[in-house]
Amino acid sequence: MGTKRFLKAVSLLVCIVALSGCNVFESFDRSIEKRDSSTLVEHGNYKLASANYAEALDLFERASEGGFDDDVRRGLGASYAGLAGFNMFSFLDSLQNSVTDPNSSAVIFFASAQISDLDLLIKAVENMELINNPGNDDYLLRSLMAVCASAKIIYKKYDTYTNNKLDSSDQIALSVNDGEVGTWEDLYYRFSSKNDKISLEKAYLELAKALSGRGASRTTMSPFDNVIETALFTEANFKTVAAVEKFANTLKLANIAYNSSDEASFKAYIMSLDDGAVK
Repeated sequence: MGTKRFLKAVSLLVCIVALSGCNVFESFDRSIEKRDSSTLVEHGNYKLASANYAEALDLFERASEGGFDDDVRRGLGASYAGLAGFNMFSFLDSLQNSVTDPNSSAVIFFASAQISDLDLLIKAVENMELINNPGNDDYLLRSLMAVCASAKIIYKKYDTYTNNKLDSSDQIALSVNDGEVGTWEDLYYRFSSKNDKISLEKAYLELAKALSGRGASRTTMSPFDNVIETALFTEANFKTVAAVEKFANTLKLANIAYNSSDEASFKAYIMSLDDGAVK
């Protein structure tokens, strides 16, 4: 279903609700019990538009019984993201308009505070990763979700004081919470590998692709594989991409300290990830 058609459908639906004064979604639900996948997807999109994520998830899961096409995967991803507390527009707004230093990774950790369920967010990324023909909107959504999930994983492993801050109160060491979250080696491989769902390398490339297209000519270089590209970016969009680069580069420095068994430097680099973040 095209974007214009979907927006027209939503506008028409709003008018019907306003004129009738009743909950037309209830009649929709009753009438689509045995409809085909495309109808279930369409009404799942209505639920997403009204932020009824649990009901949307049910509709998309039923639609998946007829096969997992891109619309179903996209709907499942958006439903899981909503249930996890992720809102792409507020997350992007936090990255670009945060009171924290826009040139540091702290903006990412500040923005990740909206997430209430990391496991559901990862499920959202998993479904978005399975879209066969992603567009720029898909690249934007799944790259931001992957970056957010990466920050939450860092908090889960190293914020042992559980105050949503990486500071001296935390037991940040070369080995901590390895059984629950994974070893540093495992996590660093996932962050740096282009094939993992929480890959910062892949997220950087897809975010740059999604946010480019207007503004001044800028050159970007991916943090792990050093892929160089030149594209147009607005100042705000380029700073957003740069924040992901800063995040990844700090992890690279932490990894050097880890491999040198330099626990003091390792802790300092991990703490610097959200330095200045306002919680």
